[in-house]
Amino acid sequence: VVEQGLSKFRADVWDRGILDEATAAEGLRLVASIMLSDIETRCMAGCSVTLKRAQLLHALHVALRVTCVEALVSVEEDKQKKSMEDLLAQKALVEEHFLLIVQANKGDVDR
Repeated sequence: VVEQGLSKFRADVWDRGILDEATAAEGLRLVASIMLSDIETRCMAGCSVTLKRAQLLHALHVALRVTCVEALVSVEEDKQKKSMEDLLAQKALVEEHFLLIVQANKGDVDR
């Protein structure tokens, strides 16, 4: 259940392309509510276990930060790949243009 919540948050960050404060707060609330309710129903139903919420929320916060960083790194890698493809395409066009210029001026050297 927690992994599904983190996956949904990763997808939200991926869709937006940036991690703003509103997205982070929304993701933290979403994953925290899913995780706490799931753990409470599983642990509390079977035995009389109480949760140490501070430790649980800290672990959740760390997992959420890792998920954010992974999503942002992935977005940046995609942007970098796209930029490199664009640069290589422009390089090919420039090389083709210079080749045409050289071929057009080739007759001037022969004269």
